[in-house]
Amino acid sequence: MAKLKEMGERRLVDIIKGMIGSDVLIGPGDDAAVIDLGDQCLVVSTDLVSFRRHMPEGMTLSDFGWMSVAVNLSDLASMGAEPIGFLSAMAMPEDMEVEDLQEVVAGMQECASANGAPIIGGDTKNGEGLVAGIALGVLKREEILSRKGAEVGDLVAVTGHLGEAAAGFYSIQKGLDLPSARMTLFRPRPRLREGRDLARSGAVSACMDLSDGLSASVAQVSEASGVGMQILWESLPAGPHVSRLIEEGVPEEELMLNFGGEYELLFTIRKELLGHVHALDVDFTIIGRVVDGHENVLIRDSSIFSLGDQGYEHFRR
Repeated sequence: MAKLKEMGERRLVDIIKGMIGSDVLIGPGDDAAVIDLGDQCLVVSTDLVSFRRHMPEGMTLSDFGWMSVAVNLSDLASMGAEPIGFLSAMAMPEDMEVEDLQEVVAGMQECASANGAPIIGGDTKNGEGLVAGIALGVLKREEILSRKGAEVGDLVAVTGHLGEAAAGFYSIQKGLDLPSARMTLFRPRPRLREGRDLARSGAVSACMDLSDGLSASVAQVSEASGVGMQILWESLPAGPHVSRLIEEGVPEEELMLNFGGEYELLFTIRKELLGHVHALDVDFTIIGRVVDGHENVLIRDSSIFSLGDQGYEHFRR
């Protein structure tokens, strides 16, 4: 029998999808599930963070609480949903100080309040130190964004900057004093307003967040949509501290393409409706285009390279 570490999270998800059935509007395999309720749709996302995997050196318990909410809300953002609530199941060590648990919850509450997603319930158990969250949101059926929908001729774009979370992570390893980069890693900001605006514009054909890195998201959107993508290296918007880490010897491809924890949005735009997106108050950069076929490539210095899925994947790292 194969072990989980031999296949990775994405292949494991495919196996699970093949074992279960769902007749909801959007089921397993996207950033969130979508259930048609008639006048509007309910959007549901779940994600899990743990002390062991998601708490790098320097991160506070409050930061950890913030992240446990933010990663779930980011999935709502990529679907274009408006958050309406958040539930949290916490499994914490029995010898943990009560004040420490309160610090985790304070961070959760801070993120939930900042993003209009009240904490409405949950569960507590004895465990290794993890939080499993469930984010709830709503949107109109005609405004749903998903990984499936990109078409040949569409433009490929991202919000914000790339590589800053990676810069924060490697700044810790290198002993560099880059507090703003570390906060990008510790307290990611879900792009909820941007997701809502993009959904309402009617110009976006597909969307996904960058939690596992750009190369992984490109691979997953292109596979779901049955298309290929050409990504232009010179167009990628680098975060303000990326160059500093490149000087320290961190490969620029790792920073810009493959590191998880970005939580920006990757989306495709119907070319004829680009003006609708420009009219929005959304910071975005066009980084490529959708092409016929199933191959994703990176164009750099007039050379073409295969863009494989080299992003973060649980059970492999």
